[in-house]
Amino acid sequence: MLKKLLPTMEVLGFPSLNDTELRPETSLNVEALLSDHTKVVYTGTDGVHLPEGYNGLGTRNLIYMLLQLESYHKTYRAKATRPVTHLLFIEEPEAHLHPQMQEVFINQLNIAIGKLSASYPDEPAWKVQFVITTHSPHVANAASFEAVRYFLNESPDKASTRQTKVKDFKKGMTTISPDDQDFLHQYMTLTKCDLYFADKAIMVEGTTERLLMPRLCELVDKSLDDKHKLARQYVTCVEVGGAYAHIFYPLLDFLELKTLVVTDLDSTRPVEKQNKKGIAITTWEKCPVAEGQRTSNAAIKEWFRPVDTEEKEGWQITPAELLAKTPEEKLSGYRRIAYQIPEKPETVTCARSYEDALVLANPDRFEWPKEQDEATEAWDIAKGLAKADTALRFAIREKEWGVPRYIREGLEWLSKPPPPPELNAEAPSIGEPA
Repeated sequence: MLKKLLPTMEVLGFPSLNDTELRPETSLNVEALLSDHTKVVYTGTDGVHLPEGYNGLGTRNLIYMLLQLESYHKTYRAKATRPVTHLLFIEEPEAHLHPQMQEVFINQLNIAIGKLSASYPDEPAWKVQFVITTHSPHVANAASFEAVRYFLNESPDKASTRQTKVKDFKKGMTTISPDDQDFLHQYMTLTKCDLYFADKAIMVEGTTERLLMPRLCELVDKSLDDKHKLARQYVTCVEVGGAYAHIFYPLLDFLELKTLVVTDLDSTRPVEKQNKKGIAITTWEKCPVAEGQRTSNAAIKEWFRPVDTEEKEGWQITPAELLAKTPEEKLSGYRRIAYQIPEKPETVTCARSYEDALVLANPDRFEWPKEQDEATEAWDIAKGLAKADTALRFAIREKEWGVPRYIREGLEWLSKPPPPPELNAEAPSIGEPA
């Protein structure tokens, strides 16, 4: 039996470069002639083979699953009247499998079934439908959106019984264009995004914020009570960039996942230039917030763009309008957006990006030439900072420092429990309750 399964195991990635091959070896014993007369060993050198117990639980689990599949396969073939579809449920196949083996297993499962069916060349292929439950992003990300059923535990209020809502991605993702669905699926596959399994999420624009976010949460936790500390919650941090964050909005609404979107104000101003033909053209360049006339940040524009706006690409919003937004206006269902605001409410000095916000929040950690206004100076200082070095400096070497106000307010909001579903009128109710 094991020898016949070896070609199928090769499809699932075993043995890998670090594994030795398996082979069955017969062991005859007069006292145990009628029982336990066959054992599995791992091929060694010079005739010394290691017993099965020397291998890890992952390989044993994989062998067990393949043996079970072959057992069900033979049961299916033995039926006089075979069902049109054979349903098989696999509960958390990732147990004891390392991440790469998890991905190979889920991607090659149907090919492995084809290998089993090949032993019956004169009969139709095994028509089997798998239903797989998992807590592994490596397994979940390998499945297309249409194949995902998301189980959401919710308790509307203290008086109600906790219930589970099953969300059908095949129905719920119809509001997202096929191109955006492909982008989301590819992004989540490449980054091993664990949005499916987190209770809350933080979406950041760049590498600096992603590297610093654990330290930022730690600093904000010092002012929170034990019940709301972020360190005690299942929070994932995802780097998406300001140009792509808005593509995640429908997915976050569908998951009903409380999410903080941290992005940059990205103020720009018009500049008149001449092209190679001498024709005057208007381009938009980066500038301090006080001089900005619009934002170039797609995540912000999509957040505040009126629903009835016909020209999606042409609609603009000014930095002044963004700074006038109230905390309530920065909310949308289970989501909240956070971008730079004045460090001191009584002033209008505002940063453009995370780096100059860090400078304004920690003026004692940087050298200030004091030649211009605070915001311009902070912007100039930030342009000279190496992003990776600054992130590592404040994540590791600097012990106590100030969290920029817009991030602090956002994390404090994230630390609290999500509101009851009935208070989130903007969050679509997609999918059917279990």
